[in-house]
Parts: sequence; structure tokens; C-alpha cells
Amino acid sequence: MNLTYSPTIKDFRAGLRLHYRQKLTRRIKHFLDFWILPLLVLILSAPTVYKMLTQPDEYSGAFGWLIIALAFSLIVPLRQYYGVNRQFKCLFPDLQTNREVSIEFNDNRVISAIPGIGEGTYYWNAILNYAQDEKITLLYLAKNRFLFIPTQAFTPAQRIELNDLVARHVVKKKS
Repeated sequence: MNLTYSPTIKDFRAGLRLHYRQKLTRRIKHFLDFWILPLLVLILSAPTVYKMLTQPDEYSGAFGWLIIALAFSLIVPLRQYYGVNRQFKCLFPDLQTNREVSIEFNDNRVISAIPGIGEGTYYWNAILNYAQDEKITLLYLAKNRFLFIPTQAFTPAQRIELNDLVARHVVKKKS
């Protein structure tokens, strides 16, 4: 079975969301990093803001720390957001205008190729895990490394064929 598709940043983000949902520890870490830590910093700095507004003479030295806390609560989510964009852009060099990926599945291996960039051959025993939802399909090559394929790129017959190949060849390992 051969597929050719053009991945988008939306597909990449869907792949990361599916990746985070695969394990409880990944979910918790992502939730802590992206939401809880910045919100915790904002909540803990709220009493300082209140005291600075009501008693400006006594708390004038806390202004610098407050700016650092607010910057932290804004920079952490923004850094993660732009980090994902940067990771996606690294898949295709700036000069490459053709963003097509071709992938071939057969009984022996999976061959993924980005024309003009490179090609990877992965035997089925090297694929650690498989995950799929209505938006994206992931083939895990390592614990935190995967091939992502938009599920819409598959026809219903190809999707059944892929599920059959995975059922026959992928032995679920601890990832």
C-alpha cells in the first residue's frame, strides 16, 4: 500500500495530542507544564499585587519579582507553542517547497520518504507501538519518536489493510 500526503502543522499538533493521551504520565506532565505551573505562578503572585496596590510604600521592592513571575507565566506556554512550530518546520528545510511525504506499507517493512530530504526504512519489529484516532495515525519508532500520518489520507480499505498489518506484525512493547 502506498500513500502520498502533505502534512500540516495541524496534523503535527493532532499527533502530539494523541501522543500525550497514550499514557497517564504524559498527560499529567503536559498538563502541569502547559497549564498548572503558569497558573500557579499567577495565583501565588495575586496577593503580592493586591498588597502592592493597597500598600505601595511597603511592597515597592516586590515589583521586580512580580514582573519575573508574570513573564514566567507567559513565556512557558508561548515557548511550548512556538517550539512545536519549530519542530514541524525542521521536517522540511526552508528551500523545500514540496511538502509531500510518501509512505509505503508492505509485509516486511514501512518506508517513509520525503523527496529531496531523505528516506527511512523501518522493519515491523522496530515499530514499538501504534495509535490511531479520527485525525491522526502514529507509528512509534521509539518512546517519544513517531511517524504521523493523517487518518484522512487513508481510504477505508487502506485503513483496514493497515490495521491488519499492525495486528500481524506489531508486538506491543513497553514504550
